[in-house]
Amino acid sequence: MAMNHHSDMVDVLLMQHDRIVCALDQVEANTGETRATALRSLARLVDQHDAVEADVVHPLTIRSVVDGDAIARASATEEDRVKELLGRLDAMDVRSARFPDAFAFFRSMLARHLHREEAEEFMPLRAAVERRQLVDLVDAARIR
Repeated sequence: MAMNHHSDMVDVLLMQHDRIVCALDQVEANTGETRATALRSLARLVDQHDAVEADVVHPLTIRSVVDGDAIARASATEEDRVKELLGRLDAMDVRSARFPDAFAFFRSMLARHLHREEAEEFMPLRAAVERRQLVDLVDAARIR
């Protein structure tokens, strides 16, 4: 999804999810030091994305979406679990025989989180918040 002058905050977040999936692919496709580098890149991307969600998305969800507090809390809880598992992967030797299974579990859990977040938080935001406001939040949602 290419950014254009019609993109809104949800578009930016969905593009970030796509980047995260590509970063997961890079970790899975590589070995050795290249895999370790890809894992660090993935961790940075997830961390930056989660910061945007904590600063912008979850507060907006709480204010704007029916049951927004519960939705934002559920997302934040899942994000904490993602960070915990990513930390465990980072501490693991990527050459370890255990790494592929641990990474597959992490990837599956992260994929479920991304899907749930898109369906239960991003789309309800798009339905509840005026488009102009979502467009105005594009810069706040960008990863720097």
